Amino acid sequence: MSTPREACEVGATTVTERRTGGRTGACFLGVTLDFEPMPEEQHAAYIQSWLKVLKDDKRFIFSAASHAQKAVEFLFAPQ
Repeated sequence: MSTPREACEVGATTVTERRTGGRTGACFLGVTLDFEPMPEEQHAAYIQSWLKVLKDDKRFIFSAASHAQKAVEFLFAPQ
């Protein structure tokens, strides 16, 4: 199994793409651990930066979610 970093970065070519995978993984992890969302000012800026990537590649969000899920599964796998 790959490391969490590898799971988030496989196929990612830009900082925005890597951050999208990382933030998606953080969301998955937060839901798994039953954390309450805490909106912050920079959330709108993050989403704005993702829009270009999402417009350029309609399937990117599915790829990012897949990589994020693999990273979260790695964190919960017996070591």
